[in-house]
Amino acid sequence: MRFAILLLLSTIGVLHADEASSRIDAMLEQHWQKKGLQPNPPASDEVFLRRVYLDVIGRIPTLAESRAFFADTSTDKRVRIIDRLLASDGYALHWFNYWADVLRAQSQLTRRGHHAVFCDLIRDALRTNKPYDQWVREMLSARGDIFNVPGTAFYLRDTGMPLDNLANLTRIFLGTRIECAQCHNHPFDKWTQMDFYKLAAFTHGNEFSHWKKIPLFRAALNKVSPYKGPERPKMGVTIENALSPQTYNGMVWTGLPLKLPHDYQYADGKPLEEVKPAVMFGKAPPLAAGEGSLDTFAAWVTSADNPRFTTVIVNRLWKRLFGLANIEPVDELMDSSAPFIPALQIELESRMKALRYDLKAFLRMLLNTRAYQAECVRAEIAAGDTSYFTGPLLRRMTAEQAWDSLITLINPAPDLPNRIVHDYLERRRAIDRDSVLSQRLMTPDEIFEGVKAAAGTYVRNAQTVQRLQKELEAARAADDKDLAREIGRQMTTVENNQRDAVRTHIMIPAARKLAEKEKRPVAHLDRPDAGLQNSELLEKVGSEYRAVAKWQELLHSEMQRFSIPESSRENFTRNRLGIYTTYLRSSELDQPAPGGHFLREFGQSDREVIENASTDASITQALQMMNSSLIPRVLDPWNALMLALRDEPDRVEAIYLALLTRKPTAAEKNRLHDTSSEDIVFALLNGQQFLFVQ
Repeated sequence: MRFAILLLLSTIGVLHADEASSRIDAMLEQHWQKKGLQPNPPASDEVFLRRVYLDVIGRIPTLAESRAFFADTSTDKRVRIIDRLLASDGYALHWFNYWADVLRAQSQLTRRGHHAVFCDLIRDALRTNKPYDQWVREMLSARGDIFNVPGTAFYLRDTGMPLDNLANLTRIFLGTRIECAQCHNHPFDKWTQMDFYKLAAFTHGNEFSHWKKIPLFRAALNKVSPYKGPERPKMGVTIENALSPQTYNGMVWTGLPLKLPHDYQYADGKPLEEVKPAVMFGKAPPLAAGEGSLDTFAAWVTSADNPRFTTVIVNRLWKRLFGLANIEPVDELMDSSAPFIPALQIELESRMKALRYDLKAFLRMLLNTRAYQAECVRAEIAAGDTSYFTGPLLRRMTAEQAWDSLITLINPAPDLPNRIVHDYLERRRAIDRDSVLSQRLMTPDEIFEGVKAAAGTYVRNAQTVQRLQKELEAARAADDKDLAREIGRQMTTVENNQRDAVRTHIMIPAARKLAEKEKRPVAHLDRPDAGLQNSELLEKVGSEYRAVAKWQELLHSEMQRFSIPESSRENFTRNRLGIYTTYLRSSELDQPAPGGHFLREFGQSDREVIENASTDASITQALQMMNSSLIPRVLDPWNALMLALRDEPDRVEAIYLALLTRKPTAAEKNRLHDTSSEDIVFALLNGQQFLFVQ
């Protein structure tokens, strides 16, 4: 019975989505008739399949995926492939790249691995298909520890720059550029400096956490300050080191009011005058006092009644599929901004609200339109020109789409996550979280005594180090190498003892209190990862994952299928492990990739500025495609593409299907009949078709 109800509900959803897609098409066709335009012809299955794979999951289809689709003779196969792609792991992998660009997510942002929480926050929202308004609201209202409230990572992205964070926020979610008004009235829009500061007053009291802002640790510091014992010279740096886990691990509400700048020059306020929060447009919910103003602000931004919140997300998604938004630019809306097709804008916003900001459902609606499934528009539309969306624009692949498509030719499991990094981060966060929680169970007296004992170790070791340095100099002067090595070992022991002083006298006693309270093993005390530094933990996780014996067993059936000889199976396994840990989707690599990497050369954003990616061509890109180490990897005989070609009776056709998602023409087939597979692949990768989305 339950299954029948679920089936009925899903059917209703499908009918609703199909009806919505048809309504959008009808609106577009009515507009084309008024303009005397003809719709583009329907795209072929080959063009559609490659386009929808690149748009939804960010890569070209594999050879097997293409053949399965082309062999399907059912009339609803396009609907089903759209549903399957939206439900796949590839959806989150691909759309992460877009949102990481918009939100400027970096994987080396702050200390102690917290940078990765922001990236995982985005991944989790996409993977669970969290409603967009809920996702944004949770970020904008976030305060507390990052371990319990991951949304605080949004504010930590701009640590120490709350006014810049507000300017970025309004541009991203409301499509409104107010950064100029931070310093003066906007020269081209209606926003005043007072407008900016009134809006900033909502979030101003939200600041990154620091141990000195927490009463417990302030009390411990107050005990250190008057102490006059021999350990005092080292106690300041010791308490800073000991309590560093409490810093940058979230946001706290300070309640500090926002004041106008000292050089404020307008008649509506005075320099250093306190500013009360107020919204820029629309109707604000009832204003809550103090900490609650964050909730008020988040509710206003994400309200369906906000005149710009829905407009912006609708335009962003339309632009991702059609190449151009209905209102351009998407992040510089003004009262004078007008959509290319006004009725379409009203319909899209109405549908987004009706779908309750379900991004997948909205994309599904657009993907099923005849307009999206039409042949592409090949004419270039310059800035300021009008578009009527008779089909998606011909586009060049993004850097991530190009990389991920090449990975599809290398990695037999192209949507595989970066398990080493994800496992490492999960274990690293467990250590960090328990470090923070355990210290908060200590009393000021316990912290003071622990800091004093650790500082005492520093004082004693300083004397020992001075003595050993003199002995080492004497041993070297006497050319006594054995004695010099022995003294060197002693100095290493002393340095390790010094490094472990805080752990011994503060971290471990605190961990024991947490273990006793929660009746569980504590990550940085009792678990196998306890005491490991970041690099040591990463190496440990990597070695566990790369155990060749385990993988030989997992790959046994595949090696049999491809007739890999017994003598080559260990090398085959190591090759595959190298692929699974190196040739991964772009969203599973460092964010952004380092300078000089394929992704950066092809225009990946540096994540310093909102939507800073580029799809412009360059000479260095051509050199990458011809000479980089990535292309020989595609041609490696044990990689996905070359293995798939082993038993192909028509390898030319198979190569064209794998790279271009189409069969070769008769002329192409005749011309390449005697050409090696490697040469055909190299030529197609460097031809005019591979890097374009038709």
